[in-house]
Amino acid sequence: MPRGFKMTEYAIEIKNLSKYYYIKHKTDKNKLTKEKKIVLDNISIDVKPGEVLGIIGRNGSGKSTLLSIISQIIEPSLGTIKIYGKIATILELGMGFHPDLSGRENIILKSKLYGFSKKEINSKIESIIDYSGLEEYIDNPIRTYSTGMVGRLAFSIMVNVDAEIMIVDEVLSTGDAAFASKAIHHFKKLSKSGKTIIIVSHDLTTIQKICNRAVWIENGKIQFDGTPSEACSKYTYAITESKDIILDMAKLGSPEALYKLAIFYRDGQYFEKNHSLYVEYLKKAAEQGNSQAEIDYADYLLSSNKKEDKTTAITYLESASQKGNQIACLKLSRLLSGNTDILSVLEEYMTEIDQTDSEDLFKIAMYMFNSHDPKLVAKSVTLFEQSSELGNRNATHQLGIMYKDGLGVTKNIEKAIEYLEKSVKMGNTNSVLILADIYEQGIIIERNPSKSFDLYLIAAKDGNWKAIYTVAKKYTEGDGVKKNQNLSKKWFSLSSITNLYSYSEVIIKQLSKITEKEIPSSYYEIVYYSGNVQSLQKLLTLCISGTINSDEVFLNTIDNLTRMANENNLQAILTLGNHYHQKNIPTHDDEKSLYWYEKGAKLGDISCKKRVIDMYLSLFPSEENIAKATTIIIELSHSHLDSIARFIYYYRTKLITDHKALEIILSNLNKMVNSNNVEATRRLAILYLEGDILPKDTDQAYVLLKKAAALGDEWAIQKIDSLSGEK
Repeated sequence: MPRGFKMTEYAIEIKNLSKYYYIKHKTDKNKLTKEKKIVLDNISIDVKPGEVLGIIGRNGSGKSTLLSIISQIIEPSLGTIKIYGKIATILELGMGFHPDLSGRENIILKSKLYGFSKKEINSKIESIIDYSGLEEYIDNPIRTYSTGMVGRLAFSIMVNVDAEIMIVDEVLSTGDAAFASKAIHHFKKLSKSGKTIIIVSHDLTTIQKICNRAVWIENGKIQFDGTPSEACSKYTYAITESKDIILDMAKLGSPEALYKLAIFYRDGQYFEKNHSLYVEYLKKAAEQGNSQAEIDYADYLLSSNKKEDKTTAITYLESASQKGNQIACLKLSRLLSGNTDILSVLEEYMTEIDQTDSEDLFKIAMYMFNSHDPKLVAKSVTLFEQSSELGNRNATHQLGIMYKDGLGVTKNIEKAIEYLEKSVKMGNTNSVLILADIYEQGIIIERNPSKSFDLYLIAAKDGNWKAIYTVAKKYTEGDGVKKNQNLSKKWFSLSSITNLYSYSEVIIKQLSKITEKEIPSSYYEIVYYSGNVQSLQKLLTLCISGTINSDEVFLNTIDNLTRMANENNLQAILTLGNHYHQKNIPTHDDEKSLYWYEKGAKLGDISCKKRVIDMYLSLFPSEENIAKATTIIIELSHSHLDSIARFIYYYRTKLITDHKALEIILSNLNKMVNSNNVEATRRLAILYLEGDILPKDTDQAYVLLKKAAALGDEWAIQKIDSLSGEK
């Protein structure tokens, strides 16, 4: 630090700074005129000692001009800038280097430019060479160096300058990964010692790794000044979703921007729908090599059914497939083999599926979606919606993904969030993590660290390792939640175990072998947050049996099962229903048991539905509950023979007296018989033999028994012999 220099609150103070140039050009009338070009517009930034400030923005946004002003290479047009301390810079690779001089000679030249004395140069030169890793080439002219080698040499000289402020423009992107990692570590070390560092880079990962603050500049103005994660998120969102930025980038020929612009015209986003402009920009994007554009444009060409268009489509699909795009490979394979029958088969199968079975609807929808045929993908949306309305959480999750990414539907972030939040409420862990990432990254919506924390915490408590680590980090940084070092330590401890789910099973096996005093509380936490319901079940059993004699462990186990059940984990719901249904335990509670079984039944679980039927009819047989039980039995009787047996049992006991329901049950039983279901055939034969549910008819029973016997039923064979003897 210069003699007499006093430590100040800021290393750099920039107030209302602007920079503009006058560009001369001739008018139509051949007159010379000047146009004012504003590069920086009223910029104000204060940088503290020890800060690592990242500056991000598109090419031409004013980043490098700002660095040049801070480095005192150019003067501002308006405003003030105050610098407190010596500056070392790398603004342009090769600046200050002579191409015909060797690396060693250029170190001496550059060091002199930095103001080093001959003694200082001699004392530092070997450490500079060593740091650069260029010992083998140091006496060769630097015109023989690669761009990365020049960057390493320039950086190695700069870090040996005893400066308070270091300014770097893109140099880290030119070196290899090992040197970049070394440089990042060095910057962090310098920051801790109080040095101020300003970095410009298009590599957002580097900005987030190194910097503790970031500024995003667009069109010469500061758009955001804050944490690197927020700045990078907002910048990424802008360059992927902003109409103006995408238009600018499309004019420059960016393949991704051209494809985005095509989608805007296709979906009517920002502009009116315009099919011809959609095709125009789609073709341009495909010509520039955007894989998705190549696939979409190939689909468009194939829809014309013209031979010449098919040939062009194959060319585009080949290009996309060579880049490793699997969808392009699939479409190309179908085209070249002529095997497109699967598409018509799927369409036919769609007309045959049970429109009330959410799982069947979901499966056929996924087949259609994965066909990557535009028509079938569009049709899959309706099936996913039907399945979702019937309570299928996987279908609901899929709709969220489709609306988020614009797959088969017009991209709609609001609908995506709506479906993902609905799926979260249905207990879909995948939706929890995707929604958490959306709120955390802030790319497609405004960043919301509080919401992302709440969602990561849900996933963490279900044993997701990524979520556990993220929760620990957020507690450390106070990001979206109040700082709490104790909780941070607890979650980091859990994240140190790579597979909590499996580890919890190991712990459960050990718990029955060691005394309670020997068990650390962290062992129980691993089980609580493993997401392994089976381990929690076993822990509950150990508590009930008295192997673990701890009210605290018992209550925590119940609490964690309840938490998971409230998040619609069916295994946890069934565990709680079974637990409260047990008779000879202090916590026996039929009403609580019914509550959990009902919850599981609403989520479509067959086991829970069957238990609800039994509890309605045996423990809570009100008129309303008998009607509910009858409805559930009829629903299950389409495919579950034991539900038909249940109905007949309760019909015989006079608990159910609904004759119309009996007709439906018998009709469903006959359908199973016609489908050659052996057990159904035997049961219908028995009903004809017994004569209480159906009129007694030995001849009809005999016919059914012969059918069951032909299907291999041993009991039917013996019964036929018995009936023959009676005759």
